[in-house]
Amino acid sequence: MFRDLLSSRWFQGGFAFFVLCVGGSLLYSWHVYHTTASEFAETHPIQQHPENQNTARLTTVGSDNPNGLITTPEDTDLEMSHETDAAIDDSERDAIETLLFDEFFAEALPADVDAQVDKSNADAPVSPNGFGPLPAVPSDYPNQDVWSLERLTRITPEHELLSRVRIKLWNEGIRTQGAVYRIDYGRIYPTTDDVVYIQWADTPAADGKLYITEMLGTRATINAYEDDIYEGIFPPHLTIYEYPDGGIDPYTFLGL
Repeated sequence: MFRDLLSSRWFQGGFAFFVLCVGGSLLYSWHVYHTTASEFAETHPIQQHPENQNTARLTTVGSDNPNGLITTPEDTDLEMSHETDAAIDDSERDAIETLLFDEFFAEALPADVDAQVDKSNADAPVSPNGFGPLPAVPSDYPNQDVWSLERLTRITPEHELLSRVRIKLWNEGIRTQGAVYRIDYGRIYPTTDDVVYIQWADTPAADGKLYITEMLGTRATINAYEDDIYEGIFPPHLTIYEYPDGGIDPYTFLGL
């Protein structure tokens, strides 16, 4: 009877159909798996590329920012890479943002901001932010209009502190080319040639290496040594500070 069943054409046809169904299902599953794996393999390197190439680079200042970074109008010499120039932070290239240059920041203020400052007192050499008398501007200081009426009616406490620190450093013979106020550290970072401030990533990239995510320095220094520094190669004549080191507490420095 069993032999008769096996020799039955209905049984043989049904068994062949069953084998075809199972084989087709397995073949389809294999195709889906390998297609998905192939697509993932193509997109995965792109997702990892920012880490492997440390695209989180940031060489200076500029835009609205969670961490906070503010600069002065004279900061036009600062390297404008993946951040902005005011108070700081690009994801891994855009993860770090900053505030804008002082001139732009002032222009962006609402028109009624003048109402916050008594213009009748703006001509007097006194801080509109309660910091006391304004320091005299050195004759060779690059921004002779630093305490102009127009600026004083719009200046924020952070920008005033930036300018005060730069003027004091200038009087001490330190010719800064700009300055950045890192709100997150509460410190001001003056920029001079051959001095670079860096910040390492909090965690290693996919390749297991730690990369530099931020860099601040003068245009000349950054242009000359940016690639080396991002590779962790520090020329011996450069002074390298890792944030928050190298910054100035403006209140202590100015005796406020």
